[in-house]
Amino acid sequence: MASSLPIVGDEIAAAQLRKSVALEDFRGRYENTKEGKLVFVITGRAVNQADESLANLRIQLALLDERDQRLDQQTTICGNPVRVELIRELSLDQVAILKGIKPLNDIELQPGQSCPLVSIFLDVPPGVTAFSAAVVSAQRQA
Repeated sequence: MASSLPIVGDEIAAAQLRKSVALEDFRGRYENTKEGKLVFVITGRAVNQADESLANLRIQLALLDERDQRLDQQTTICGNPVRVELIRELSLDQVAILKGIKPLNDIELQPGQSCPLVSIFLDVPPGVTAFSAAVVSAQRQA
């Protein structure tokens, strides 16, 4: 019955789509830029476990302290073009530019397929001991 109500139904459908995306192989590590500035990089992949194609996959990543309190967070687009191995060769300003580049086209993820994602935190707050990742957006491919 709730799904027949426009606002409630839309939110329930959106929540179901978010739950159909599995997050796998997530790793976080510090990397040095060319000038020795530490950044925190999180890599992983999103897997479409739905029976239909999905698009607009956005993942929220958060840096946590020892009490699991959020120190910083950002949202990353699945399929962003960042290559982690470049970070050591670039200045902090260049990494910031690289981080801001969006995919040319929205990634269409077929059932069972995965797409990589990379998230870079430029100003790493002190006290980071862990990170979290959560799907915040997934849409049916039109």
